[in-house]
Amino acid sequence: MPSTATSGKLTNYQKRRKQLKHILSDLGLTENVTYSLEANNDTFKFLHKDGTKEIELMYPISAERKVLRRSLANGAVNQAMYCFNRKLKNVATFEIGKVYYEEEGSYKEEENLAIVLAGSLSSCEWNGQNEVCDFYTLKGIIDTAFDSLNVSFTYKPLDVEFKEMHPLRTAIIMFNNKPVGYVGELHPKYQKEHDLKDVYIAEIKIKDILNIEVKTKIYEQISKVPSVERDIALTFKRDVLASDIIATIKSVDKKVLSDAYIFDIYQGEKVKEDEKSVAIKLVFTSYETLTDEVINGKVNKVLKELEKVYNAVLRA
Repeated sequence: MPSTATSGKLTNYQKRRKQLKHILSDLGLTENVTYSLEANNDTFKFLHKDGTKEIELMYPISAERKVLRRSLANGAVNQAMYCFNRKLKNVATFEIGKVYYEEEGSYKEEENLAIVLAGSLSSCEWNGQNEVCDFYTLKGIIDTAFDSLNVSFTYKPLDVEFKEMHPLRTAIIMFNNKPVGYVGELHPKYQKEHDLKDVYIAEIKIKDILNIEVKTKIYEQISKVPSVERDIALTFKRDVLASDIIATIKSVDKKVLSDAYIFDIYQGEKVKEDEKSVAIKLVFTSYETLTDEVINGKVNKVLKELEKVYNAVLRA
């Protein structure tokens, strides 16, 4: 046998892809495999902001297997329909597979992740507990899985018409300020036409995400001093995104301000029609005891920045 100085091993992408599969399985999902070939009319479904062309086979095996898929979502939804038709109302599956398309005269091949949920994700009949799937169940699965890979997503409202998806229950998944997928509920009209109910789906382009080199985690000393929390409530215009508010707050101080999150949003009396009241919890952590003077100074910096960027007003 020829001698070699190197031993075979998985690439960084392959390792992270394998890890992602294990995480999704641990979260209660079953891996699914669907056809790469589909009917010509199916390849036009579930395409968000698409400018690509389908790739058609010269000699297809049948009319139903005529073109290469451009999305995994159609196969995932067909699998959910198969289950619903056999009175299996609980669906929780994922697929990592290739999609194919033509763009600017060249053929492209990419790998995507698709997740579909319907019915109950888990149940405990003896005490009557039942976890029914919804938008936040699917979003939580996505965040948990990719957090394990040191990847964080942000979410934006649906910005263009997406006829297969619910216009108010669908979000665009952003990674490094670029759209990489979507998550949401199927459009009520689409569900009715296909005898489906409360089906949620996500599709994510994972090529660039999994190709990132993982940085070595640096140990941080645990503070012996308890964290200090402060709650603030401000009014913002209704079109201001919660994720933008939190990002602005965290940019103010990266040393003492350890966390910030929204715990309540109110729209109604005593708030203008085009505004909303947002309650935010600020968490301060330090290796030294934090005085009221220091904390108040940090809170004031946050309030000034929110007023500057969003014209936010502190509620009394």
